[in-house]
This record gives sequence, structure tokens and C-alpha cells, in this order.
Amino acid sequence: MLELINKVTSELTIEEYNYILSELDCCVTETIFPKSIKGLTIKNDYGTGYIVYINSLLSEKMRKKAMKHELLHLYNEDFEKDKNLLIKEKENV
Repeated sequence: MLELINKVTSELTIEEYNYILSELDCCVTETIFPKSIKGLTIKNDYGTGYIVYINSLLSEKMRKKAMKHELLHLYNEDFEKDKNLLIKEKENV
């Protein structure tokens, strides 16, 4: 799984992309954010999965980088751990 997530910034097949999303119980959508916000992940209304929002104003390369960053949060189960997400963001920069 981690190997596939690391391929997000390169070309993925549709099958690989769908596999990642299904394994992490998430969907990805693009929306307009201020340029300072590259991506955002929240739990869905049912608490059964996640919605990953990517800033549509970014270049394709930066959108892929933001998606990879958000997917790594899910893969690492950052939302399930006690550690503050703001501290995790600083560690991942």
C-alpha cells in the first residue's frame, strides 16, 4: 500500500488509484481553498471513512503532492492517534 501511495506523484493506473482509495476508505474531491491550504482531510458524516479535499487552484504537480500528503495521514492512522495533528504537520514538512 505504501509503495502505491508513494507513486501518487507519478502516473498511477486507474486500478491502482481506486485500490488505494478503497483500502483507505476515502474519496477525493477538488475544491477551491486559499492558496495557503493545499489539502484537508475529514471523517465522513458516518464516521466510516474519510473525504480528502485537494485545492483545485494548485498546479497538477502540487495537487498530486497534496493528495499524497493527505493519503499518508490516513495510511499512518494519524487521525486515530492521540498526537496533535498540528505537531504531525510540522514533523512532515
